[in-house]
Formats: sequence, structure tokens, C-alpha cells
Amino acid sequence: KTTVDFSDRRVAVIGTGSSGAQCIPMIAKQASQLYVIQRTPNYVISASNKPIDNEYEKDWKSNYNQRRRQILQSQAGMFFDTENDSSIMEMTDKERFELGWKRGGFSFYTAFNGRLNDKDISGIISDCFHDKIWEIVKDQNIAQALTPYDHLFGSKRPCVSAQYYETFNRDNVTLV
Repeated sequence: KTTVDFSDRRVAVIGTGSSGAQCIPMIAKQASQLYVIQRTPNYVISASNKPIDNEYEKDWKSNYNQRRRQILQSQAGMFFDTENDSSIMEMTDKERFELGWKRGGFSFYTAFNGRLNDKDISGIISDCFHDKIWEIVKDQNIAQALTPYDHLFGSKRPCVSAQYYETFNRDNVTLV
């Protein structure tokens, strides 16, 4: 296993696609200065990485064969946590977005019951994303630069990253 120590270094990351979005928060924690060179902003879903508690792990292991079948039979080849889905359509758009954000990663999509090919839903998600970016990023100029206005959510593959938008509140991070 090889690691790179960015301590006391000035680092530039060129691009905010998937690789950039994933490494930017990690590098920002070590580098004395991080320059993020962005051409076009993209939607970045919260990864919501968290430790797995013992009960969750025990449940997964005890139901492994069933979940493996679900994964193999699913459209995306992934297992999604879909608790509370029966009441999703009773939620407001903002509540559904926040549920997806909290679930994080590709489970974000389950909050909208797979209706992402609906232009109206994509517009709603885009608006909620814009609000979320502006809520997280404190500097309005940076929030403006990180907000995708040229495409609706779902028309391009979104990125998934932990603490991506929060990283731009750090004093050692400059968006170019």
C-alpha cells in the first residue's frame, strides 16, 4: 500500500469529475494549500460514509444470500436501502431530497423511486441541489461557481464524494 503525504505542500487538482471530487476533500486535509481547477461544475452526491454498526453488519451477514440475489436481479447491480419508501411520495420534494442526501451515494436515487428520467423531477432535484450547495458553501462567489446551471440533475453522471462541498469552506482551498 502506497500513500502520498501532501503535508506542507501546495497541490493543484485539475478537474472536478469523479476522481477530482473524491480526492479533493482528502488532499485538503493535508495540503498547506489546495488549488482546485474546475472547468464545469457537476452535481456531487454526498457519500454519507459512516462506520457500520454491529447490528447492521449482523443483519447483512444473516441475510447475505437473499441480498446477493436481490443485487444480481436489480437493474443497477446494487442493493439499495429502501426503508420508508412506501411514504416517499407523500413527502415534499425537499423532504425527499434530504432523505436521499442522508442516505447518500447511489441510494440517493431511491428517494425519487427511479423517476429521474422525468424532466420535472430532474428540475426539482436540481433546484434542491442548488439550495444545498448554497447552504453548505459559505462564500457566495464559490457557491455560485460550484453550482451547475448548464444541465439538470441526471443528464450527466453525478459524482459521489464525502465532504466535497464542505471542503470549499476551508481556508487552504482555492477554487480556480
